Amino acid sequence: IAQFGADAVNTIVRVTIFFVLNLVIMLTLSVPMTLAVLPLLPVFYFVRSRFRPLIQARATDTQAGTGRAIGRIAEHLGAVPQLHLLGAEESRIADSVAAWLEVVRAQWIQRRTELAFSVSITSILGLAVLLVLGMGSYKFIAGALTLGTVVAFYAYVTRVFEPVSSAMELYARSERMMASARRVLEVMRTEPS
Repeated sequence: IAQFGADAVNTIVRVTIFFVLNLVIMLTLSVPMTLAVLPLLPVFYFVRSRFRPLIQARATDTQAGTGRAIGRIAEHLGAVPQLHLLGAEESRIADSVAAWLEVVRAQWIQRRTELAFSVSITSILGLAVLLVLGMGSYKFIAGALTLGTVVAFYAYVTRVFEPVSSAMELYARSERMMASARRVLEVMRTEPS
């Protein structure tokens, strides 16, 4: 939570400034090519909205599993003499190992979901680059644009999607942070037994 709080404001300000500046430069270079690329931005947000509940659920599962596993270890460490007397060390060790294997499984599912999200975003960026190269080549051959303008536009297209990708990464981190915050609140609200 502290790590997210330290990075969030800086990332949001940087992403906003770079996005606006890149968009203005792209519009200055070629309005038709900019208008051809801009419809892909809502696709970014659509992908994000489709992945949001999945990422949130996976992050919550991982945090809850980690909390349970740490709780089991704390119980075991607090009851070492009793476990020795009862000869229950092996069953408690197996219980702890099972809890941590569940955490690893939840983390693996979370990472796979985040990877699928990242691949989807990268695919959209690749489509934008192909669109720019195709339109730019056509306009260059037709004499409507110079080669320097096409190359510059290509560079700015990748830069306009870069802040969006940074925002998506911030979003994934924010979901992990929110899962951590929900877990902290859940623990704080728990009545002692």
